[in-house]
Amino acid sequence: ALEEKYPYGDPKKGKYRIPEGEGTNRGLTKEQLKKIFEFSSDNWYHQMARDYFMLSYFFHGINLKDLSQLKKGQTDYVRSKTKFSTKKESNNKISSISKQMKHIAKILELPSELSYMWAKHTVGTNLARSNVNMRTIQEVFNHTDINTTIKYINSLKDEILL
Repeated sequence: ALEEKYPYGDPKKGKYRIPEGEGTNRGLTKEQLKKIFEFSSDNWYHQMARDYFMLSYFFHGINLKDLSQLKKGQTDYVRSKTKFSTKKESNNKISSISKQMKHIAKILELPSELSYMWAKHTVGTNLARSNVNMRTIQEVFNHTDINTTIKYINSLKDEILL
């Protein structure tokens, strides 16, 4: 029932396949990540943005929307990206935290494009740079197909040699 309404899938079955774009993913170097890790500020908003970024990184790159919806004591979650929903949400808190991270990037002289997606990309970049087995990276990102992991790692804008 629900599967019949889902518009994405095999084009041979009348479904739509989202075209694959060029990789634009970027991760931080270990030195850049260390700058954020060691960052401390009396500005509550900057400190909160830094804390969210590091939490995102330590949770294998959980996105900010999912992070903001976690409840105390919660041990698992379903990514908002993969939930079936037609409801559009706008969250001013997420936007505010993202803006504060941009301020931190400026203070620390990091790339101005820095966003919370970089936390996930940094996890992948650092794992690949450390020659972690692709199957292990697949497990970290909870990808069901190893090809998804390979495409993801290959999309990272970096000089990663696999």
